[in-house]
Amino acid sequence: MTYNALGIMRGEVDTEVEPGRHMVVDFLSAQIAQGRPNVVGLQEVCESQVTLLVEALSELGHPMEYAFGPGQHSERVTRECSDVRGREDAVDEHRGGMALLVREPMLTSVVYTDTSSYRVGDDPLDEAARGICAYTAEPTTVRACVAHMSSDSSEFTAQFDALNLQWQLDDPMLPTILLGDFNATPTPTDGEPDLMSRLYSSEVTPPGTGIFREVSECGRDDPTAADGCTQRSRSGPWTYLSQNPRKIDYVFVDQEHFGEVVSSRVTIDEAECGRMRCSDHRMLWGWASLSYEAAEPGTVCEAIVMTAADHPAEVTVRQGEVPCFEATRIMQEYYLALGDGAAPGIGGGGPVEVGPWTCVSGPATEPGSSCVRDGGARIEAAIW
Repeated sequence: MTYNALGIMRGEVDTEVEPGRHMVVDFLSAQIAQGRPNVVGLQEVCESQVTLLVEALSELGHPMEYAFGPGQHSERVTRECSDVRGREDAVDEHRGGMALLVREPMLTSVVYTDTSSYRVGDDPLDEAARGICAYTAEPTTVRACVAHMSSDSSEFTAQFDALNLQWQLDDPMLPTILLGDFNATPTPTDGEPDLMSRLYSSEVTPPGTGIFREVSECGRDDPTAADGCTQRSRSGPWTYLSQNPRKIDYVFVDQEHFGEVVSSRVTIDEAECGRMRCSDHRMLWGWASLSYEAAEPGTVCEAIVMTAADHPAEVTVRQGEVPCFEATRIMQEYYLALGDGAAPGIGGGGPVEVGPWTCVSGPATEPGSSCVRDGGARIEAAIW
């Protein structure tokens, strides 16, 4: 699910939007607890709101972990984000930006920033988060990324080039979910460049050059419907309210690791926050099914990982059936944890918990690493 919550500008930009910033937390927690998504992307939100949201979701039986990317640092934003009612917040939570929430546990997260022009009202900013990626552990390793792109086409292109370089959006190794506010319509209008064609796959009309499916392209709002996706188009219900309501919010999944059938719906928010709208955006929900083959025992995975000492190592699925993208990612996360001092001392490293896996390494006289998971699955790494 993705939602531009307008949290830091509430009451400043749209007089029809409720100024109580705590109400959007109540709205979000109720929606998420009911829909139970695995991934949530939020834009234009205070971190103090996100901490309240995570606490509420835990109490509602849908625990999620979050990563935050600060994008708004002005004095006004700090003042407004500190005014979330109902609790005393840590000072470092008085910032606005974007957030990525995933079902527990979150393995790691990375925030990407840029230095392009960005403003909140009349406050210019030197740098802003444009994206966050995190790696999930259940049911397998999935990379989830949220982005908030510029509405300026030249800035959008520069930002996309930077994110593409860091996220390998042309050929992702891991199952990848990309969601957020892209500030661009599915197809260009009024002679504007076709910005979204780099994400949409060649399966849709008009065809794109990317490798992603967007959850609205099948025109379905029922994730349980038995019929397939017979016609794909770059379309979907509008998500942004303006003089010309349009779709600028998206949930993409890569076509290599997810099934062909996708579906979506929007939450129509007309009076959820003090009898007013919570935001000038609609909440976009998407459904997609993971579709991948697990490697059999004895399979040596193609991708190479780097140890904490920066030596290349190959990963083998030794027991159970584990997809190679998960085996290599878990082993790489383990080595990264060792490099960060997760298992100090003489000899081997570990045990270290990496999501549902437990990993250990032998001493220098017996180099090599292994990770095991409940159910008997085991992966091993051998240094070249």
